[in-house]
This record gives sequence, C-alpha cells and structure tokens, in this order.
Amino acid sequence: MNLTFQTKRVEFASGEESYFVVDKAKRCPLEYPALYAMNKLRKKGAAANTIQKVMDSISILYSWAQSSDIKLHERIRLKEFLTEDEIDQLSDFCMLNFKIKDSQVVTKIKVTKLVKPENIKQKTKIKTIRTIEKPSVNSETHYSRITLIAPYLRWLSLQLLRNEAGTERHSVQEMVDELKDRRPRRDRRARFNPKSIEKKDVDTLYEYVNPESKKNPFKAKSGDAKKIKSIKVRNELIFIMCHKLGVRVGELCNIKMKDLHLAGGEDGKIDIYRRPTDKGDIRKQRAQVKTEARELPISGKLAKKINDYITRHRNKVKGASNCEFLFVSHEKSSTPEGSPLSLAAVRQVFSQLSKASGIKCTPHNLRHTWNDEFSELADKEGMSVEREKTLRRYLMGWSESSQMPDHYARRRNIKLANDASLKLQNKTTKGQSL
Repeated sequence: MNLTFQTKRVEFASGEESYFVVDKAKRCPLEYPALYAMNKLRKKGAAANTIQKVMDSISILYSWAQSSDIKLHERIRLKEFLTEDEIDQLSDFCMLNFKIKDSQVVTKIKVTKLVKPENIKQKTKIKTIRTIEKPSVNSETHYSRITLIAPYLRWLSLQLLRNEAGTERHSVQEMVDELKDRRPRRDRRARFNPKSIEKKDVDTLYEYVNPESKKNPFKAKSGDAKKIKSIKVRNELIFIMCHKLGVRVGELCNIKMKDLHLAGGEDGKIDIYRRPTDKGDIRKQRAQVKTEARELPISGKLAKKINDYITRHRNKVKGASNCEFLFVSHEKSSTPEGSPLSLAAVRQVFSQLSKASGIKCTPHNLRHTWNDEFSELADKEGMSVEREKTLRRYLMGWSESSQMPDHYARRRNIKLANDASLKLQNKTTKGQSL
C-alpha cells in the first residue's frame, strides 16, 4: 500500500513554501509536476496547502503508472492515451487508503465446502480461501483525487505533445473526460446540508469549554493548577473565535499581536493577512490564510476576552513575549513553551472537545455554523440575496469569482421554499380533514 512517489515540502529563500512530487527511490523531484506547481498553481495565488493537495493526487497518478508498468510520458508522446480499462484501474487506485500500512491490511478467511466425496472412503473436502481486503478512502476523497488529477493530465499531455497539441486536443480531452466520469456520484442533498452544528449542540459545547466547568476536558501535563487554567482560557478563546468569526484554522493561527486592535471593552477589529513568505513562522506546517485578506470587526465582549487572555495568561507563559503570534503553546511538548501554537495542536483541542462532549466539532464545522447563523440573520434583516452574497463574500474572505456565496444563497432559497410549502400545507381550509 506504499506509494513510490511522495509529496515533499520546499521553502524558498524568500520564506515562501511550496510542494513537489519526489521519486522516493531516486530522491529527486519530477520535472513536470514541479512546472505545474510553479506555473499553474503558484502564479494563480494558490495557498501552500492547496498545492500540497494537488501534489498528493499527482503522486498517486505517478505511483499508479509505475505499479502498472506504464511509462506515462512516453505513452503520451506516442499519442497512446490511457485506455478505458487503464482509466478504470487508475480510478480504483485513487480509492485506496495509503495511510494504512501493509501489516494492517485485513485478511479475510472464508471456508467453503466442495462437492460430496465420490465414495465412502473419502472425506468431504474443505477449501480455505484467503482474500485481502484493501482499505479505501471515502467517496469525497476519491472524488477530490480524480478532480485534481484530471486537469494535470490534460496540461501534461498538451505540454508533451507541443506542436501537435492542437491536433490532439480533442483526444486529450476525451481521455480527461473519461477520467472525470469515473468520479463517484455526489449526493446533491449533502451539498445543501453542510455539517454545521445545531444550536442546542453549540450551547452544550460552550458548557464544556467554559474554564470554570467541571466538564472541561483540558489539562496540563505538569498538573500545575495555574497552567491548567491558562490552557482552558486559551482553548475557550480559540473556540469562541472560530464560532463567532468563522475563520479557518490557518487564519486563526496566523493572527499576530499587531493584527489586534482592541479598545478597552469597546468594539475592535482583527486584521486577517496573507503571509506566504513569513520567515517568522517557524512551525513545521506554516499557518496560511487561504482566502482574501480582510478586516474583521469584533464585539466589545470578544475584545475583552482576547485582552484578558493576553494580560492574565499569555503574558505569564515563558517565552511568549518573544512570539509575535496571538496563540502560543503553554507548556513544552514537541516545541518549546511560548512558541507559536501549531495547527495540529488546535485540531487536537477540537478532538478532545468532541470526545468529551460526544458532539463532532471542528473549526470547519464552526465555519459552516457561522454561515448558517449568518443566513438566519439575513432573513431577519430582510437582506436581498445579492446584498447577502456581497457581505458573506467579504467576511469569509472569498474572492469576487468565488461560487461559495451562491451555494449558501441556494440553501437559503431552499429553506425559504420549504417554509412556504409548510405554511401552505398548514393553512386551514373549510371542510378539510387534516
């Protein structure tokens, strides 16, 4: 289940990072995936984590080609494009879970009785059949891998064919379309029902993150009471900011002290900046702002929460005064105390909270929740659809060309249509039996 090609992170002298596909045996990057990353992705402003996902999928493409003894580049140059059977095999390969080690692959044993004995001296024969069950990823991951491989395969073909690209464009597109057709069908209903958290569950989660609550699951390795309290206060603030601002985990971890504009209990603001070349971010996985830069308003209550965390807890963490990021590690782990809080550590906060409360909660869930709550506010305020989309686009940091506001507009229209339908059904009519 091991891939023969893998994705490697590279940091440039400017501090900007990117990812490339590397041949594990030869330990060298592949030329064409590198060109694709540089010319097609970075030039369009793709975030580092987006480039990583694309390179991960391209690694799967090259690993499949090698395991199938297919010399991909040579085949394309000879205009021997992937056959339908090969595309089926590639699609099946994209379903595999490469995080599962060979030793963890499930072996199923099936016992089957064969035909009856030919004479009384013979015994009934038993045949044991062993089958290997290959663990697979979910349909969304399968869909995503093919979706990312398809445009690369098209770009690669046109690059390799060079002067003949024009005449072979149709054949290339047919191959790419065939691959796209192998994507699993997506449940359209799921597209209109993102995994937001219900209000009653949000209320329950607030009970668990309250630093004074006995249900609070957060602890310190040292067992020091003051350190435990400071970790609980920090984690509560992380939860509140994800819920009230709808920020991504990368945006949250990217907030610096200088980005905060607090006005002593009054409404303030937080600047969300893109810093792709920030050499001050020493984390292994650098915090990235995937969407547009923006200025987010914060209420007086939230501003006070942030100020209390800084003055009463963060300022007492060893080494925190030398860190420019808002959220820091409050105890020594894989990184020194007072260093920038890692994205993995934030995800671990939500993992602990989910386990303790029994409610699935991630920063992305809270981003969906924010959008649902914004839709409710838009209904109450009587906002037009276009006005709602404009405001949502800014607050979420989506570009002018982003289709995400349309997605939520459709969800809002569906909800309004369903509400109208129920009103019609509940309307009393003389002589009705319901």
